[in-house]
Amino acid sequence: MSTVGRLVVWSAVVGTAVALALVPRSHERLTTYASVSPRLAAADVVAALALLGACVVGLLLEPARPGLVALALAAAVWTTQDWAGWYDGPQFVATVGVVLAPLLVPLLAHAVLAAARQLRRMRAPLTALYAGAGVVAVLHALFYDPFLDEDCWNTCTIKNVLLVAAQPDLGHRVAAAWLLVTAITGAALVGLVISWTTVATRAAVRLRGPAIVAAMVLGGVLLTQSVARWRRPRVDPRTSLDAGLYLALVVAVVLVAAAWAYGPLLDRWTRRGVAHLVRGLGDAVAAGTVARVIAAATGDPSVRVVYRLPSSGGYADAEGRHVDPPHYGPGALPVLRDGHELAVVLHDPDATGGDAVRSVMGTALMLALDNERLRSEGLAQLADLRASRARVVETGDAERRQLERNLHDGAQQRMLALSFDLRRAVAGARDPEARTVLASAEAESRTALAELRDLAHGIHPAVLEEAGLAPALATLADRAPVPVDVQEDLDGRLPPSVERTAYVVVRDAVAAAAADGSQGVTVTLTEVAGDLVVEVRGAGPGPFRSVEDRVAGAGGHVVVAPDRLRAVIPCAS
Repeated sequence: MSTVGRLVVWSAVVGTAVALALVPRSHERLTTYASVSPRLAAADVVAALALLGACVVGLLLEPARPGLVALALAAAVWTTQDWAGWYDGPQFVATVGVVLAPLLVPLLAHAVLAAARQLRRMRAPLTALYAGAGVVAVLHALFYDPFLDEDCWNTCTIKNVLLVAAQPDLGHRVAAAWLLVTAITGAALVGLVISWTTVATRAAVRLRGPAIVAAMVLGGVLLTQSVARWRRPRVDPRTSLDAGLYLALVVAVVLVAAAWAYGPLLDRWTRRGVAHLVRGLGDAVAAGTVARVIAAATGDPSVRVVYRLPSSGGYADAEGRHVDPPHYGPGALPVLRDGHELAVVLHDPDATGGDAVRSVMGTALMLALDNERLRSEGLAQLADLRASRARVVETGDAERRQLERNLHDGAQQRMLALSFDLRRAVAGARDPEARTVLASAEAESRTALAELRDLAHGIHPAVLEEAGLAPALATLADRAPVPVDVQEDLDGRLPPSVERTAYVVVRDAVAAAAADGSQGVTVTLTEVAGDLVVEVRGAGPGPFRSVEDRVAGAGGHVVVAPDRLRAVIPCAS
C-alpha cells in the first residue's frame, strides 16, 4: 500500500474512534437511531467496531489487500449519521455528516466486492456508483436545506454551512433518484452473487462463502430499505419497521466487515498450514507435491503447477509430460527468480487469488518446487530421448518398407522375367552345349530370385503389414533353420510399431538360437496390463544389443537369461 493509502486508512480509523468516543448517543431529542434505545445504540457501536476491527486486521496482516481503504472510509462514514444528529454539536460537523452519508452505499459495495474478489468484473459499475454518490453529496452540500425538508427527522435543526441556494424540489428529486440507485445496487449485488455461484467451482463458492452471504444480505437490505423509504419517506426509528431495517443494516455491515477480514485471516492460516505441510518434505519430493500442498493450503483443488523447460522453452507438468503454454491472466501466477520464469501456478481465480497463492510460496515450498522442477525437467528430457529413439526406429522401419517394395517391384520382377526368358531359351535351344549353358543360367537365376525374395522378406516381411504378427511369425517359423513353436494369445491386431518390434525380437532370437546350435525355440506372446510380453525360450545367451536398443526405442525393456529372452513392449499407440 502506498503512503497516501496508509495515511487515508489510519486517518479514517482514528477519526472513527474519535467519533465513537466524542459524539453522544443518547439525548432527550430524537436525532439518531442510538437515541431511541440502548439496543440500537449498542448496534450502532457494534457496526462501527466491526468495520474498525476489520481495518486493524488488514493493517496488521495484509495492508495491500484490495478494499482496505474503502472499508476504513466506510467505518468513518458510518459514524456520519451520528454527526448529522449531533443536536448541540458543531454545525460544520453536522453538515459534513449529511453530505457524506450517501457514500456509505458505494463504500460497502466496494468492500464486499473486494472480499468476493469481484472488483475486476465490477469496476465500471462501481465507478459509476461512486460518481452518483459524489453528485448527490455535492447537490446536498449546495442546495439542501434540512429546515425545508418535510421528511427530515434527525437533521431538521441543522444549518447547512455549505448551502448556496435552497432548492427543496431539487432535493426531493435527488433523494428519489438516490433511492432508485440504491435499490438497483442492492438488486445488482443479489443478482451478481446468484449468477456467479451458478458458474463458479465448488471450491470457489466454499472459499468465498462469507463474502457471498455478506453480499446477499447487504443487497437485500439495500433493496428493502429503498422500497420502504419510497413507500414511506419519513423515518421514525421508534417504529418496529424502521428499527428492524436499521438492525438489518447493522447485521449487513458486520457481515461485510467479517467477510473482508476473513481474507487476510485465511491467508495467515494458509501460511501456517503450508509450514506444517512442507515440514519434513526433505529432498525427495514426489511428483505433484507442490500442487497438492498449495491446493491443501488454499482450499482450491484445481491448482496445477507447470514448469518452464530451459532447454526447449516449453512447459512440462510434474510428471515431465509436455503441456501447452499457460494462458497468463488472473488464474496464472508466474514464479520468478532473478527475472527468469521457473514455473507457473495455475489456479481458479474465483476460488484463490494470486495474493493467496503467493502468500504460501515460502522458503520451504520454494525448495520443494525447485526439486520438483529439476525432476520434471529430467523426466521431460527422458521423454524427449525416448521419443527421439522411437522416431529413429520408425524412420528405419519406413526405409526398410521402402527398400522391400523397391526389391519386390524392381529387382525381383526383373529377375523373374530373366528366369522366364532363360527357360524359354532352354526350351528353344537346339545345340546341346548351348542348352546346358542356358539351363545352368536358368537354375542360377532361380536361386538368385529365391535369395532375393529371402533378402526382401528379411528386410521387411510384407505379410507382417498385411496379415499381422501371428501370420508373420508362422512364416518365419517355416523358414527358420531350427524348429520354432509359436504360442500366442492375442486379441486382434496390435499397433504396427509394436508388431514390428516383436517380429524383430523373435527374428533375432531365432537367428541367435540357430547360431548357438539350439535344438528348438519356443515363442510365447501374451498381453499383460497393456504390454505385449514376448518370451523366447532356447534363444541362447546373446548378445542381443540390437534387440535391446529396438525395444528401448519402443519404450519397453528386455531381460536376457541363459536359456531365454523376455521383452516387454508397451502397446499404447
